[in-house]
Amino acid sequence: MNTRTTLEAFAYSKNPIKINSELPFAANLYNSNNQTIGIMNIRVYPGMDVSQNEVIHLFDTTVMKQFNEQLRNSISEGVKLSGGKVVEWYGTEKVQIKQKVYLLTKYKRRSALDRNKYFKVSLLRLLDRNSSFTLTTSYDESNEFLLKPITNVIINSIETNEAR
Repeated sequence: MNTRTTLEAFAYSKNPIKINSELPFAANLYNSNNQTIGIMNIRVYPGMDVSQNEVIHLFDTTVMKQFNEQLRNSISEGVKLSGGKVVEWYGTEKVQIKQKVYLLTKYKRRSALDRNKYFKVSLLRLLDRNSSFTLTTSYDESNEFLLKPITNVIINSIETNEAR
């Protein structure tokens, strides 16, 4: 029997908090043993009230530090609830891709299913009112040589409708 459980459903069962977001796309990459080695999803935030202008001008060093700490605490708790653990926090930085400014957060987590497996995670967050979203990519650290370049291409090729 092959059972696949979504992290979102599991986390909700442990801590049922209503999040004003939607997950319109999620995909996993499996190895020949049917084990997940890569994950990608997009979460959209239709009710976001933060604009690109605020990200560009108000997310100074102090605000970024506070945002990073809040995000670290929130993600660490969510990963813990799912049975994993954040083992390294690389932080959040502002990055520009095409004409938009994103917040890129990176960390490493231990797998909830295999305590000897670690995933490197990147969250690329666009805060732009109703167009806000987070692109999450992660890969099994033991496949980093193959998957890190692919993840980097995905992140750097992101394009919004306004950027076309």
